[in-house]
Amino acid sequence: MKLGPESRRRVGDNYEYIIFTLLQDFGWQVVNKNFEIEVAKEVRVSKQQGADGTFLYFDPLWNFDVGVYVESKKCKDSKIFKQLLPKWLKHVDDAIHYSNEGLFHHPFVELSTSGQVSVQEGLLSVWIDEDVPESTIQQILTEGIQKYLEGAKTTIDLHATVVMTNLRLLQLQAVIERLWILKGKHQFPDSYRFEYLKKGAFDAPNTMMLANDYLFIRSVEEESHDYHLLAFNLGESSRHQIDHFTSMVIEIFGSLIKDTQDFRVFTWDLSPSEPDKQSLWDAMFCSKIKSKYGLQDGSVSVHGFNPNYLPTKA
Repeated sequence: MKLGPESRRRVGDNYEYIIFTLLQDFGWQVVNKNFEIEVAKEVRVSKQQGADGTFLYFDPLWNFDVGVYVESKKCKDSKIFKQLLPKWLKHVDDAIHYSNEGLFHHPFVELSTSGQVSVQEGLLSVWIDEDVPESTIQQILTEGIQKYLEGAKTTIDLHATVVMTNLRLLQLQAVIERLWILKGKHQFPDSYRFEYLKKGAFDAPNTMMLANDYLFIRSVEEESHDYHLLAFNLGESSRHQIDHFTSMVIEIFGSLIKDTQDFRVFTWDLSPSEPDKQSLWDAMFCSKIKSKYGLQDGSVSVHGFNPNYLPTKA
C-alpha cells in the first residue's frame, strides 16, 4: 500500500478526521472530543493537557462497556517519530488515568448500556509524512515502548495502549470501503458481527481486533438467514500466514459453513506484500476450504491483491 506524494499529503492533512471516522464506522461510540483534562501538578508541569477523544464499545465477553482514550498525532519523518513516541505514550497513559476521574468519567457512565464502564485502553494513531518501510516502523515501536517502560517513573498504572501507523490506518479504511461496496452490490444488512477465535461475536471490534493481522466479520440477513463470511488478512502473505489464516477461518466459521448452504465467503488480502499472490491464495486457501466442506465454485472468493491500493475516501 504505497502512496504517491499527493495521496500521502491528502491522508496526512486529514489524519485526525480519518481515525475518528473509522472508529465510528466500526461501531465505536464517541464520548468526547477535543477537550482539556485536569492533571495533578506532581504528574505534569501543566495543570491541563489537551485530549483528542474518548470512545466506548461493549465487550460481550465481560458484559460491560470499555472506554478507550484515542490520541492522533502527525510527524514529518521516522526520526521525529522515534524521538516523540515515549512522550506520546506517557501522554496517553496519563489521559487514561484522569479520564476515569470526576467529571471526565461521567459521560462514559451516561452512555454506558451495561451500567459498568471504565477507561482501560489507549489507541495512539500516528501518521508519518515520510515513506518509511514497515520493518523500520515496527523496530521503532519496539524500542520506543521498551524505552518508555524502562523510564516510567509514575505512580499511575500502565495501561494497554495500541499504536497504529500509516499502513494499519489505510488497511482499516480498505476494510470499511469493502463493507460499503458489499452492502451495495450484495444488499448486505447494515449490521455485522465481529468474530475473534471462539470467544463470541462483537457488535464492534475491540482494540486488539483492530490491531490484529486478521479481521473476521459475519453478516446475517435476518429474514432469509443468508450468511456472508468476510475475512481480511492484514499481515504478510507468506505460506505460513495463509495456512494459519485458513486454519482460523475453519475454527471460527467451520460449523457455520458445514451446517449452512446459503452463504458466501469473501476474503481480502490487504497485506503490504508484493507482488500479486492470487495464485498462492487460490491454491492454499480456496482449494482447502472448498474441498473440506464440498463447496461449489464461486462460494469462496479472494480479492484485494493490489499493493498500491488506496481507499477512495482517503
